[in-house]
Amino acid sequence: MKNHFTEENISEAFETARQKQLPILIDFWAPGCKGCRKMDISTYQDPKVLSYIEDTFIFIKFNVMAKNKVPRGTFHSSAVLWTPCFMVYANDGTEIRKVTGYLSPDQFIDEMDLGRAMALLFKAKARDALNLLEGLSISSSGDTIIQEVLYWCGVAAFFLQQRAPESLYPYWEKLMQEYPGSTWAERADCLSIQMY
Repeated sequence: MKNHFTEENISEAFETARQKQLPILIDFWAPGCKGCRKMDISTYQDPKVLSYIEDTFIFIKFNVMAKNKVPRGTFHSSAVLWTPCFMVYANDGTEIRKVTGYLSPDQFIDEMDLGRAMALLFKAKARDALNLLEGLSISSSGDTIIQEVLYWCGVAAFFLQQRAPESLYPYWEKLMQEYPGSTWAERADCLSIQMY
């Protein structure tokens, strides 16, 4: 894979991400980690996943037990408590999304698409983010992912419509109607609050 790096060439990976304008996906793994091993023998063997990673990310497999030091200023990450841990970064090194634990091929693509959408939002590309999120809301079979996707669809629409609060409504109302009581519906349950 041409966009595949390790912790040993992380500076080159981040430079490639800037040049190609691609987000970065870091798989923090550890020797002896059963979830990491399952990613290697299952998810990363899926041709759909391999093609997806190659087309959409600069990919770094980062051995958390390696003694190599990461060059200062390359990137910052929140703590890695458990592996596998996947972090998506914008191409400028801003951490966007963190997901921990083994992911099946479909879960992996859904989670990373959410990360890509977030990276687009951070780059003020709300239209592209909304397109990706709306596609994910249709293609995903996971209710938990769809709930979060609907939330972020509202946010992307908000930014796309020059911060118009009413642009949140179609997505957040659907979220609250179809997934009442969910964490994401609770987060969206502010539409009726009156501002000063």
